[in-house]
Amino acid sequence: MIDLIVVNPNYRNSSPFGAVEPAFRCGLLASYILVKGLSVEIVDAEAENLTASETAERIKGRARLIAVVVQGANPSAQATPKMVAAGALLDKLDSRENTILIGMHPSALPQHTLLSENVDFVCVGEGFTSVEQLLNEVKTRDIPGIFPNEPAELIEKLPDIPFELLPMDLYQAHNWHSMGRKNKPYGVSYTSLGCPYNCSYCNIKHTSNGKPNIRFRDMLSTAEEIDWLYFKYGITNIKIMDELFAINDKRVDEFYKLMKDREYASELNIFTNGRVDTVNPEMLKKMYASGVRWICYGFESVDAHVLGKAGKTYSQQLVEEVIDATREAGINIIANFIFGLPDDTYESMQATLDMAKRHNFEYFNLYVAMTYPGTELYDEAIKQGIEMSTNWEDYGQYSPNTMGLPTKYLTAKQIRDFRDKSFIEYYDRPEYKEMIAEKFGDKAAEDIERMLEWNPRS
Repeated sequence: MIDLIVVNPNYRNSSPFGAVEPAFRCGLLASYILVKGLSVEIVDAEAENLTASETAERIKGRARLIAVVVQGANPSAQATPKMVAAGALLDKLDSRENTILIGMHPSALPQHTLLSENVDFVCVGEGFTSVEQLLNEVKTRDIPGIFPNEPAELIEKLPDIPFELLPMDLYQAHNWHSMGRKNKPYGVSYTSLGCPYNCSYCNIKHTSNGKPNIRFRDMLSTAEEIDWLYFKYGITNIKIMDELFAINDKRVDEFYKLMKDREYASELNIFTNGRVDTVNPEMLKKMYASGVRWICYGFESVDAHVLGKAGKTYSQQLVEEVIDATREAGINIIANFIFGLPDDTYESMQATLDMAKRHNFEYFNLYVAMTYPGTELYDEAIKQGIEMSTNWEDYGQYSPNTMGLPTKYLTAKQIRDFRDKSFIEYYDRPEYKEMIAEKFGDKAAEDIERMLEWNPRS
């Protein structure tokens, strides 16, 4: 019998243009347990597109402990809606299995999760040492990180990704990440876990014991991992999974020195995350020389008051300077915006949309502000008595019943409708399609046309 089976439940986006992401957090947990001399298997039900019944049949009676990980590639936006898939899987398992739920949502709402789901244990925190101790003494609850106990201490040495345990042939990049390229093969690596910031709409801190925190990995491990992806699997489309890769000059310089002289660096198509107030022109040039071709910025809003209430205080002048510097470095921009943050109005949302159109970003992500459990928005909504759905599927950004947070001026439906309208309005512009065709080729422009025909909430 295997000691541990780690499961990524299937909450696959129905979009034909989305990525099929490697089960990153499942991989880290499996790697940590393997190093401890225990046997592990990963079942990535999302990559294999398995139903809850098919997943349950795969794992029943085969492990001393089954860990169901409730976390997606976009941690805040995907963790809570993924609870639907996790719950469906747990309901298919019989009572003889020992099961544990791990991830931001169960960590933020441990008591509710334990009472409402068919699960034996709920993890509070990241889960590495908690699962290890649970395997060594599976019937006890007196373990740090196992609810109702306090979280375990965070580990210092961060694990490698065990690619050999993952179905690497099944993963594919997003349509935007692979513009002008094939979307397979696709892989991930990382240089840090966590985030030192505390934005009101994000609950990433719940994988770091409820506090803003970042831990850095040895950058050589990342470089060697990228070697492995390139030489073993032929992968050039790579996502750096960090919440904030471009955090300071020192870290980017380390990466640059390791990557710049690798013969294949110019072939890489790396996507990563940055923040407007942590990047600079020299850093961006080094990132490009290291193979970075896409960077995602959370611009969120152009309204200073709305932005400040969300926990970001940089100026629009800085935003303009960073956009110019990023483009001068040759890096494509994925622009993230959130509609419906506290104090948002039609005017502020329209100003945000107008700014995005003016810059004609290579890709444009639109979210509605959502009260994900564990965020400040969630806590504030409870204080104000704002009605929130108890159906976790409603927390999916493009679920049929998506309903975000109302503001003082707008209903949740008005905000959602504005977001949906803005999606079409942005991507259906001739100047956008012409830019895509010029930069990435006619096929990329045709993919945008097909994307516009897809109704995400039908």
